[in-house]
Amino acid sequence: KGCKSVKPVVLVSYKSSGDRYEGLKNLTHLLAGLIPEIKDYIQAFSYLFTKYPENERGTIHASLKDIYSTLNEKEKSDISFMNILTDMLYKTEDGAQIIDPIKSNAKKILRERVSSNAIHRPDEAFQFTITKNSKDTVHEQLRNYQSNIRSGIKRFDYALIKYKLDQLKILNDLFNQEYIKQIYIDCIRDLSTHLSEEYQKGISILNRCLMYQTILTNEDIKSYQTYINHANHVEELQLRHAHLGKD
Repeated sequence: KGCKSVKPVVLVSYKSSGDRYEGLKNLTHLLAGLIPEIKDYIQAFSYLFTKYPENERGTIHASLKDIYSTLNEKEKSDISFMNILTDMLYKTEDGAQIIDPIKSNAKKILRERVSSNAIHRPDEAFQFTITKNSKDTVHEQLRNYQSNIRSGIKRFDYALIKYKLDQLKILNDLFNQEYIKQIYIDCIRDLSTHLSEEYQKGISILNRCLMYQTILTNEDIKSYQTYINHANHVEELQLRHAHLGKD
């Protein structure tokens, strides 16, 4: 965000490629998800290969051809995925560019990148994407936050509620995904319902005394003071989480 242009450099590690190139295929799928119309920007991509043994550095192009020849029908139907893989094949045909993190000439590599094509207005080209494993991890974390918040509501632990809601807000603002937003809203609604119930309890105490013209007992006063204290605790939450108490 905020960049005027970017020059994507795809770094492929030998160790993460996998025996059957599953790591490389997963990386390619991830790139395809990042840029839906990748065909329009493919010329800006560069591919660097690292940590390859000396005896396998000359086989990278052949390995990519093996991947291409063993694709299933679902992968072949993924146009963006095919565009990237085809581009990798084309750009490694005369030899893949190998880099050594320690021995390679960093200035030379940077100079080559400076003269390469760029993707202008990247905010229009890129979209949010996440791997299945990462998404599962985020889902698990969201469930933990939601469970913690509900537990905090039952125990009137507003410090915990604030902390977990803040964490949810950060995730929601960062990823801007509907499933994260929904859990965030659900947690806010749970707290809003809890506050509404406490408010009604406090009002019912006053109404009862007015209706029957009775004197407030010490227990009534203590309960009412508790509701006021709880309301004070959530004041900061109301300021930070604008949806609080709103449908």
